[in-house]
Amino acid sequence: MTDRPEQQPLDPDTAGAIIRRATELDLARGQDDLGVQRHALEAAADEVGISPASVRQAMAEHDAGALVAEAGGRSILGPARARGVRTVDLPLAVAQQQVSTWLKAQLLEVHRRSGDELEWRRRDDFRAKLRRKVDVGKKVRLGSVDAVIASVVDDGNGRSIVRLEADLENTRNGLKLGVVAVPTVAGPALGGAAALVLGDPLLLLAGLPVGLALGGTGVYVARKTLGSELAEAQRVIDLYLDQLDRGT
Repeated sequence: MTDRPEQQPLDPDTAGAIIRRATELDLARGQDDLGVQRHALEAAADEVGISPASVRQAMAEHDAGALVAEAGGRSILGPARARGVRTVDLPLAVAQQQVSTWLKAQLLEVHRRSGDELEWRRRDDFRAKLRRKVDVGKKVRLGSVDAVIASVVDDGNGRSIVRLEADLENTRNGLKLGVVAVPTVAGPALGGAAALVLGDPLLLLAGLPVGLALGGTGVYVARKTLGSELAEAQRVIDLYLDQLDRGT
């Protein structure tokens, strides 16, 4: 004899789906005050067999921004952020200090603070530009990124969760304008100029496929360029987080 449905245990995915649906139903009924206290969430999780330590770490990862997908929407050139998240065996103050020291060595400076999150941007002073050009020891490994978003929080168990995101949004916008938009417009523009000078309207039409071809080539080149820089930024971030975790 099988157990009745209400006696059968639920797998984590099913339990999560039920909670999300219940939240939707409460919202539909006008119950929009659905904030949950952290201690209550921890107690509720403990009731269904989820360890308090895991709940604390999950909440810390949320605080660090590790559970949030990349913002900014889609682009024809692909994503513009390289992201790494790691839980390291370091106290919060030590992890924060080491991350700050490393980012300063990458010739970045704090531009904005929001809660536990710091936005570091490229230094553009003369000394920084010179050091990027004359980097004999190859110590500046994030020289091509526009900014780095950094967050370091305590995981609730004496360790630290470190999130680093290299932002290449300005680079992507520059590529989109320089090798995609300009060539796409250039073909029809040149065709139109030639049509006016030579009095042949067919030249205007001829410029359209030329512009499209140039634009298509530009998209390919821009995607390859951005992808290469993004992959290098990802490699550098992952390597640093590995070193931080090992204490080297």
